[in-house]
Amino acid sequence: MMIEEKTKLSRDIISDVQESWITEMDNRQLMNLFKLER
Repeated sequence: MMIEEKTKLSRDIISDVQESWITEMDNRQLMNLFKLER
């Protein structure tokens, strides 16, 4: 039971970090992230 709870907690934390990192970028970084290059 405890391992499942810790696993869920770690997934929740990692998910939040992955979803919020893009909000910390400025406009230039966002443009570079989505820029198409040949």
